[in-house]
Amino acid sequence: MLTAKADPKDRMQGLELGADDHLLAERGCEFFSEGKRRQDLIRHGKLISSARSRGKTVQDFQVRFPIPQQEKDANRAIVQNQGY
Repeated sequence: MLTAKADPKDRMQGLELGADDHLLAERGCEFFSEGKRRQDLIRHGKLISSARSRGKTVQDFQVRFPIPQQEKDANRAIVQNQGY
């Protein structure tokens, strides 16, 4: 027998961070070992701030990887990503 209606706020605990932060944290747990975390952080614009909050020394250009020398040698039109 139900005595009171369910409060939707009870099911939404943890959303104080904001929906994007909550979803990002949830995906981090769900895909822990599948290598999707970096792309998710880049997509949400949080890769650099996340690394800095964990005490890592990073610079803004490190969102992109450097282009390998072998690729640059194969295609002279390729320009190295800024910062590398």
